[in-house]
Amino acid sequence: METFTKFIEKNAYSEYGKLIRTLTMRNMNGHLYPNKNYDIMQQYIHEILNAYDFLGVMERFDESLATFQLLFGLETQDMIYLTTKTSPNPTTIENNHGQVEDTTASRRLGGGGGEAGIGIGGDGRFFTTFINHKKGETTCIQLQPKTIPLSMKEYLHQPYLFEEIFELDIYLYKAINQSLDATIEQIGRDQVDLAVKRLRWGQEKINKQQDDTCWKTITFPCSQHGMKPIVSSDCITGEIGCGIQCIDEIGTLMTNDPDFLKL
Repeated sequence: METFTKFIEKNAYSEYGKLIRTLTMRNMNGHLYPNKNYDIMQQYIHEILNAYDFLGVMERFDESLATFQLLFGLETQDMIYLTTKTSPNPTTIENNHGQVEDTTASRRLGGGGGEAGIGIGGDGRFFTTFINHKKGETTCIQLQPKTIPLSMKEYLHQPYLFEEIFELDIYLYKAINQSLDATIEQIGRDQVDLAVKRLRWGQEKINKQQDDTCWKTITFPCSQHGMKPIVSSDCITGEIGCGIQCIDEIGTLMTNDPDFLKL
């Protein structure tokens, strides 16, 4: 808990406006922190909204995909996806040597020249692939779910904490939500709602646990639970873009399904 609070209260401030820094097209070093220059902040948010053809919101994922689909003249089957499953509330990891380590945030995985992504094994266990760029090694590490302590929950729900540390990103987040709402109203709420309904219908087809669905046929990088991920996985890269062939096949069949055509 002490390590976690130090990470939030010290490191988080050094990343003030991280979402803005990620999306902006220009160098922002020293412009937003520590003086909270709101004039510059508003200017950059305006530039960000005008620099991209479309910005979605993760918490409104299906709605964002449906809006994107209608904006660019795509079909429902073009938007179907497989989620990379994660273990609920993982706060510890167990590597293949049986060693359990604290993963207070992701400093060990994300820092020190490495990066990590989440995958799922064939038996339903959850794994992360850890890439150590310095050593040129990639390993599979099993995630172990663990209950978040009450003290940590209380700390995270302090009214001032999140809003104060990430105030600039929250402002951008609200602006993107407003932009998405305006786009939906321009397209037509009824059309977007129908596109969402069709997308979720297709997602249900993809995610059903039956022998002929994608989950039963895809080989994820850590499916064999070895120390190193297998090379011949059914993914574009890492755990990204898995099951394309299966999704394409089901997407084609889906568009001829009488129940889908009734929507």
